[in-house]
This record gives sequence, C-alpha cells and structure tokens, in this order.
Amino acid sequence: MDRFEEIKQNALTRSTLVGAMEIRRLIREWFLREGFVEVETPVLVRAPGQEPYLNPLETVVRDERGTEVAAYLITSPEYALKKLLVAGFPKIFELARCFRNGEPRGRLHNPEFTMLEWYRAGTDYRGIMEDCERLVYFIAQQLPITNYQLPVTFFAPPWERLSVRDAFNTYADTDLEAVASDDEFFKIFLSKVEPHLGRSQPTILYDYPASMAALARIKRDDPRYAERFEVYINGIELANAFSELGDADEQRERFLSEQETRRGAGRPIHPIDEEFLAALKAGLPECGGIALGVDRLAMVLLDAKSIREVVFFPYS
Repeated sequence: MDRFEEIKQNALTRSTLVGAMEIRRLIREWFLREGFVEVETPVLVRAPGQEPYLNPLETVVRDERGTEVAAYLITSPEYALKKLLVAGFPKIFELARCFRNGEPRGRLHNPEFTMLEWYRAGTDYRGIMEDCERLVYFIAQQLPITNYQLPVTFFAPPWERLSVRDAFNTYADTDLEAVASDDEFFKIFLSKVEPHLGRSQPTILYDYPASMAALARIKRDDPRYAERFEVYINGIELANAFSELGDADEQRERFLSEQETRRGAGRPIHPIDEEFLAALKAGLPECGGIALGVDRLAMVLLDAKSIREVVFFPYS
C-alpha cells in the first residue's frame, strides 16, 4: 500500500504523525523560553563528520562549466553549530535533517531523520544532563496525546546517572579497564549492558573510555575517560552529549586518527573541515552540547514500535 493511502485510511497513523509534529513545536517552545536562538546550518557540505562508524551520503555539486566537486549530506550539524558558538551565539539549537548511509533498516533507523542539537556556553556535560531531563519532562507533561508507552512520571527528574565503568561491573561483571579494544567494548556493551538501560527511568550513561571521546573533552581528573554521556530509554539510545573539546591541535590529531581507522576498515576518507579547526583555534568557549534523535523520542512518547510510524514518508 502506498504511504499516502496508509495515512488516509488509518486514523491512529494520522494521530501519531500529528503528535510527532507537536513534539517539535514543544521543543521550540522550551528552548525559546530558555533564551536559546534557533539557527539553520547547511545540510550539504564539502567536509562531513570523520567518525569511523558513520557513512555520509555522497553527491556531486556541478557548476555551469561542468566542474564537479564532491559534497556530502550531513550526519550531524555539529561542526557548523560550534562555528556559531565561536561567532558569538552562546545558546543555540537546531532541528536538523540528517542523513546516514549503510545503517541497518530496522525499527530504529531511517537514512533520513530529524536531529535536535543544542549547545550552551559556560557549562559542561553536567549542565546538558540537566537540560535534557527538563526538556523531555516538559514535553511529556505538555503532549496532548495519551497513548504513552510510559507514564509521564517515568520522565520526572532526576534520572538515573550511571558511569560506563559501573554499568560494565553491574550488568556484564566486567572490569572496564580489562576491555582491550573498542570492538570488544561494543560486543560486551550491546549484548550485556545496553538492554538493561533506561528500564525503570531514563538512564544517563556517562564517562566513556577516552578512546571513544570523538569531539568530547578528556576528564581533567582522570584521563582514562571522556566527558561524554548518552541517554537511554527502554534500552533505546536517544542522545549523545559532550563537554566540547576546544583544543584545535588535539582535534586535528583525533581527525587524523579517525581517518586511519576508516582507511584500515576500507572506508572512504573524507576531507577535514579546516574552517571548523580554525574556529576552534579562534577560541571555542567552554560549552556542552548534545545530539538527540527526535524521531526516537517520538517513538518513546507516542508508543510507536518503529521509526516508520513517526515519519510521514519513511525511505523505502
């Protein structure tokens, strides 16, 4: 059945989609009340994210003379948003369309999706934890849809805060320091740890190994770990956040290391965003930031079993 016919014939489908749009309205309401500025950044870029496990959608931009330049659809608006922090916007958010290639076509993935990202200067990942708790609880309280998968009280702060090290000890009976590689980490995490997270209330899983810092700052008091956290609800990863790294030289070294990891895995090597590194060198204020999957949040709040239910026209 064509998607438009499915929507036309099913009142619950229409109600769920309206609820997903209401979540976006409530997101904007909360951030504007908090004094954030909504911004728009490019979806089409010449230098995508460098993460070894992400694959951007690639295209070609052609000018009137036929000259071609490789371009990419963003996997995240993170680089552009941090440039705006440097440019003088201390509290910003964006509801961005993002794209990821090569991911499983399961109930939690669509190659095109909506990402909420926000950044707040003058704080770190602990301040973003509080933002996240307050935002999601506000939406759960205000959403005029009653078919919740979970009661509103489930989202009431404070949420569970659990270090990655404690999670491995509790659920996998494993000392995190004995885990030899990122591959071994993910094998244990996905099979023994992740299924337990966010069951009785949302879980903030924090302090990841330094090897998984990505764009996060290393902890000053314990360099084995990065100031990074993820949010889980009912075993579903909802968000990923950092105390943001502001050292341009260290960030360049991480990019080069990630390129080597990609090369070793036989994945394409993408150009580094030199303007982003120049912005860091110009002075990124101390800040925290987060990326939250809006479609997954809608799934949780609207009792949807698949991301397909909260997207008007999922890719097929």
